[in-house]
Amino acid sequence: MELGEKFSRLLKQDPIIKDVSIYLLLTAFVLLCACTSGSETNSIVIPPSGENSTENGNNNNGNVVQGCIERTPPTEVPVFDTGTTFPEWSSSEYVLPYAIGSTFFVNQGNNSGFGHSGFWKYGYDFTMNIGTEIFAARAGVVVHANDGTADGNPNGTNLITIQHSDGTVALYSHLTNNGVLVQVGDSIKQGSLIGLSGNTGNTGGLPHLHFSVHPCSGLPGLPNETNCPTSPVTFNNTEANPSGLGTWQCYTALAFEKDRS
Repeated sequence: MELGEKFSRLLKQDPIIKDVSIYLLLTAFVLLCACTSGSETNSIVIPPSGENSTENGNNNNGNVVQGCIERTPPTEVPVFDTGTTFPEWSSSEYVLPYAIGSTFFVNQGNNSGFGHSGFWKYGYDFTMNIGTEIFAARAGVVVHANDGTADGNPNGTNLITIQHSDGTVALYSHLTNNGVLVQVGDSIKQGSLIGLSGNTGNTGGLPHLHFSVHPCSGLPGLPNETNCPTSPVTFNNTEANPSGLGTWQCYTALAFEKDRS
C-alpha cells in the first residue's frame, strides 16, 4: 500500500481530521513562544486557579504545564471569526467543559486554519494535561463512547458524544486511555464529570481536549457517519465571547446555573 493511501486511511479512522504536518508546525510554534518571558506586546499572563506556573510548555512526563499566556497568533491565523453569526453568549446553553475556577488555553479556535477549517471550522482545542477532568458542557444522553486507545497512538481516538434535547451533539475527543467515564445511554446532567483528557488520535503530539457541537451524531469514523459538520457555539460561564472563543486566548470557567438545557 502506498504511504499516501495509508495516511489517508489513518486520518479517516480518526474523528478529528487534521492536516497533521501543518498542525505539528503550529504546535511547535506555540510551545516555543510559551517558553519565552511573555513580555511581548499584547501578552497577558492568566495563571489557572491554584497554579503558579505561567508557561504553556511540556514537562518531562509529556504533559502540558498548566498555565496560560495569551498571545497573538501568526498573521494568517485569526484570533476570532468575525464573519460568522454566533449564538448570544450570555444565554448560551453551553458551559466550558472543564472544572469551575480552572483556566485553559485555546490552541485552535474557529476558522483558525490548519485542522480547524471546512468540516471542523467551529471546533475548539483546549491545551491541557493528560488526566484533566472533563465535564459535560450541556445536558444530554451519551450516544457514542470509544475507549481503549493508548496516549500517543494516532491510530484511534478515545471520545464521547452526547446528544442534547434539540438533537445537536457535542463531541469530546482525544481522551486518555480508560478516560471515558460514561456509557452509551447514560443521561448526563450539565456539569457532570464524563471523562479525562488525553493525547489520543491526531493531536499533533500536544495533549488537548477537542470540543465541538454538531447538528447530528454521524461524525467521521463513527458507525453512522454522515455529513454533520461543526456548528458555531458560545459559552455562558466565562468572559464575553460574542464571536466564540479566540485562538491563543485563555478562558476561566466560572460558576453557572446548572441544567439550563
